[in-house]
Amino acid sequence: MAINRISVRLRKWLALLIGISFITGFLFITPLQNASADEPVALTVTGEGVNKEVKFTMADLQALPQKTYTYSGYNHWPGLKIFKDMTGPSLKSILDAAGLKDNATLLKFKPSGGKYVHVDFTKAQLLDEARYYFPAG
Repeated sequence: MAINRISVRLRKWLALLIGISFITGFLFITPLQNASADEPVALTVTGEGVNKEVKFTMADLQALPQKTYTYSGYNHWPGLKIFKDMTGPSLKSILDAAGLKDNATLLKFKPSGGKYVHVDFTKAQLLDEARYYFPAG
């Protein structure tokens, strides 16, 4: 019986220690911050398919020529979603600022936070093929 009581006490202490470790860890987790007081980078264009790496802040993106679109999209929840009057720079204007090379063939999109998987598209898929939208679904 003495061994069983020691085992129970040990488990309680271990659980308490793990709980304190988790709480302490959550208290000290802080979001990543830029070292400078400047506006943080919102988008970076880099790779072998561009002439130079370009870092855009939100102000930089808003300074590019803006276009307004209405488009439909499907995802897994809850299904069809209509995006009306979405305004922003075109992908072409962003890539032009970085100097997209004529021989570039693949465009990869990776989030900086690492929460989502990257997505690959060919240059033809995004810039050359005709696009259609169905605002009524």
